[in-house]
Amino acid sequence: MNTGSAMIKSLFLTTVLCVAMPFQAGGALDSDSLPSDTVWYVHVDLDRMRSSDAGREIYAWLEDEVIVEINQEVGVNLNEEVDRVTAFSNDGKGYVAIVEGRLSKEAQDSVLRLTEIEETLIELEHRGRPYFYGSGDTPEQASRDRHERVPGFFTFAIDGKMIASSSEDTLKAMMDNGGRIVGAGAHKDAIFVLSADTQFAQAGMRTTAFADDEDDWESNILRSTEQAAMLISDKDGKIAVEAKLVATDAALTQSISSIIGGLIALQAFNSELDPALADVLLNTKVDADENVLTISTVLDPATVVQTLDD
Repeated sequence: MNTGSAMIKSLFLTTVLCVAMPFQAGGALDSDSLPSDTVWYVHVDLDRMRSSDAGREIYAWLEDEVIVEINQEVGVNLNEEVDRVTAFSNDGKGYVAIVEGRLSKEAQDSVLRLTEIEETLIELEHRGRPYFYGSGDTPEQASRDRHERVPGFFTFAIDGKMIASSSEDTLKAMMDNGGRIVGAGAHKDAIFVLSADTQFAQAGMRTTAFADDEDDWESNILRSTEQAAMLISDKDGKIAVEAKLVATDAALTQSISSIIGGLIALQAFNSELDPALADVLLNTKVDADENVLTISTVLDPATVVQTLDD
């Protein structure tokens, strides 16, 4: 995802790694925080992760493998400057990425310097407050093309936030609305969001938007489902992982449940599987209720780190 800023690119990598890690074996987000036409979203709470018993060990791994490199390349200390990262895309309007934290003047200057090195940086103004456009084009092309829907707009105008968007109009509207999405609130077609008391990461998508035209099993599953959501949280000092899939009908939900349950059972009794991972699989629950499939498990943080290292 090209955002026009190396800071956002690096932080989005962090986000993806956080969301993916348990299945390689604050401020919470809710549906009212997102537009009704959201296609996908990712939210990671780094502050809760590094201050929680369950998350601290995972954060230490993330720091060694990812954050140190980001700190060196971007010149921003994520441990001190960044608490939360949110990214989402709404249909036909591109992406929005929000970085929350202390974001000191030094951190902001580092982002601007890096953007100037890699791209043409144009400083603009909306109602007396600055925002920026970063482009790989020449200055003349960048000035002409900034009115197109291309990546690259970002601002520090809202205290404690860096907001980036591929849409200049969306960025301006959020600047006017205190960094929030205009019109966000209770709505009938809200995308599904899972939450918990102490959550580290949330992610979700409208699966039909990602189904391709190839006639394979994966594409058929995507076309037969409506939404998928995932939550990673702290549960009594362990890492709790929950995923929900909303299918188009109850029969399909039961079929998917049976397939997944069978695959888990086969792997759990594999004599070559690490005992810790086998125990995780044996404690994984698969439940089908009408057209909603739920998969959940609880992992020891050390097991997660060991799996990541392998």
